[in-house]
Amino acid sequence: MNFGEIMPKLFKSIYTYLKETDKFLLVCSVLCAVAGIMIINSATLISGSKHDVITQTIAVAAGIVLMIVLSVIAYPAWSQASKLVFAAGLLILIFTLIFATTINGSRSWIKIFGISIQPSEIVKLCFILSFAAHLSAVDENINRITNVLLLSGHVLIYVLLVYLQGDMGSALVYLVIGLAMFLIAGLSWKYFLALGVAIVPIGFLLYKFVLSDYQINRILVIFNPELDPLNYGWQTIRSVTAIGSGKLTGQGYASGLMTQRGLIPSIENDSIFAAIGEELGFIGSVVVLLLLTALLMRILRVSTKSRDANGAYICIGVFAMLAFQMMENIGMSLGLLPIIGITLPFFSAGGSSMLAVFGGIGLVMSVHRGKTMFD
Repeated sequence: MNFGEIMPKLFKSIYTYLKETDKFLLVCSVLCAVAGIMIINSATLISGSKHDVITQTIAVAAGIVLMIVLSVIAYPAWSQASKLVFAAGLLILIFTLIFATTINGSRSWIKIFGISIQPSEIVKLCFILSFAAHLSAVDENINRITNVLLLSGHVLIYVLLVYLQGDMGSALVYLVIGLAMFLIAGLSWKYFLALGVAIVPIGFLLYKFVLSDYQINRILVIFNPELDPLNYGWQTIRSVTAIGSGKLTGQGYASGLMTQRGLIPSIENDSIFAAIGEELGFIGSVVVLLLLTALLMRILRVSTKSRDANGAYICIGVFAMLAFQMMENIGMSLGLLPIIGITLPFFSAGGSSMLAVFGGIGLVMSVHRGKTMFD
């Protein structure tokens, strides 16, 4: 086959892909990611290093490739390989527990050729795919006690393995994804009520035997950051102050007083919304919120149009992942929620997180397509 024969087929494949894919998700995701690179560039100017910007740019490029690859794989294929996907996710998390590198007190990082990767981010996709298949398999029998126990075990084993890595934030993301998928699958309200009743004693046991003093203080400063303004409350106070100083239109790109002086801890990831609020103001913050909300609404729409329950469950899993991370990250910056190290999708620095986000969008696009371009 010569060049003249290859090019027409290539262009035809690209045309077919663009025709069948969800162009709104594609454009909105790339737009958010590019805007995120620009914000990270501003937030890290004081360091004099372009490392975070370069890393994020590479992650975005790799994420787009992953998104396209996953979008052209027929999503029912994941259901057929669900046991393998489930096992692969667990093995990766166990491997991480054994060979992890500790960064910021969390043993959730693996170094490969000098590059730090957080496997628990990528494994979110394994969890969503395997749990969606599990829910589809039990179908209308979801409320049988044996099925509820097995499904709960499916969720909790992932949550436990991530928690043992010292990553409370990601463990909560897995838990929220599981609960959202349970809800959409039709789990009886009685089980949710039982969980609600159990929250009080579970919370007490967590407080007494599980949570560290650091984690408890992170929660307490939500109600009063001034309890420890120079330590646990420092990041919250600085973030809220920066956002407030942005007022309506912001202090200008790369002109935020606190952002450009490096006064906000973890400005490029955990507190990226503080940089957005300070430099782009209320208007810029609303634009970011509208972009992310539009993306989430589109995912919900795709879920309602899915040809089967499995596709709907995948979409809801991705929706829950992105929605919770969005609310938690913004809530952290506004002083409304504890600072637990959760990234703002598409905007926070983090290669592993970016791959997980684009991978999730790719799965939703696969549900939208309903088939592969090679069928």
